[in-house]
Amino acid sequence: MVDDDDVRAALALQLGKRAEMIQPSDELERDLRLQPCDLVLIALKLEELVGVEFPVAALESVKTVGGLMRLAHLWKERARMAGAHAASHSG
Repeated sequence: MVDDDDVRAALALQLGKRAEMIQPSDELERDLRLQPCDLVLIALKLEELVGVEFPVAALESVKTVGGLMRLAHLWKERARMAGAHAASHSG
């Protein structure tokens, strides 16, 4: 399961910063100076953590670290629900 620390870790790895320095209120472009290619790499790292394909296109609407955290939680929950739905229909 992805949590806020996982999102911070993915950002910290990409930025070369300490995870505890990254706050939910930080703006991805203004405060962290992330470029679109950085977000794609972060999405790939989150895919590893979450275990499902991350919606790279959805990142376009995310402006803050907190928004990225919410998106990661939402996507993980959707993947869990889809897995539960598939499992209930396979038997």
